[in-house]
Amino acid sequence: MSAKKRKTVFALGAFACMVMGMFYGSKSVSTSQSIMTALPTASTTTPAPSMIPSPTKYPDPIYYVDCSASTNGDSSQDSPWNALATVNATTFAPGDQILLMRGTVCVGELWPKGSGVDGNPIIISAYSTGARPIIDGNNALAPVVTIKDQNYWSFNSLEVRNSTGLGLSVDGSPGLDLHGFILTNLYVHDGGLNDGQHLILIGQWYLLKSEIQEEAG
Repeated sequence: MSAKKRKTVFALGAFACMVMGMFYGSKSVSTSQSIMTALPTASTTTPAPSMIPSPTKYPDPIYYVDCSASTNGDSSQDSPWNALATVNATTFAPGDQILLMRGTVCVGELWPKGSGVDGNPIIISAYSTGARPIIDGNNALAPVVTIKDQNYWSFNSLEVRNSTGLGLSVDGSPGLDLHGFILTNLYVHDGGLNDGQHLILIGQWYLLKSEIQEEAG
């Protein structure tokens, strides 16, 4: 059965939708150098605390994506990735950020791998200035954005369009509990599932226009 296009659009505003908690999928949804020195006879002396170096804290990685770039770079801001396929082939870790260039269009499916943890999700959002980055299903696939059997993801400032069914789907295998999803400032449109109403699926819940809080401005 052909999916019915939904021409009525909706936006998830800046405070639009936060979905956190447990969802059930059963219903859907170094070159290093070694230096060796002669050691004295065994000593029981314990180094003073000030002599023990603290572990270095590195910032969480940021992966930049610009689908208008002519070459597929190393994901730095100066040399961003230019294809969703590169994102989809990467397993991300808690705290990682995937930032899409504003004012650009990426065609195809977005399905990054990996999971965040409670208090440190994986973030998909936008960088630079301009309109939200667009993920376009090109009227050829559904969902356009997929998360499956994964936890703790945050989606912010994205436009998702032209699916043949769902625009964004968070789903799990039967009996698997899913946790921690935040959806903010999303604009999902021109798609629909069966009755033309369902564009976002979180676990066993479909989000409808009537179920979404919108804020002016």
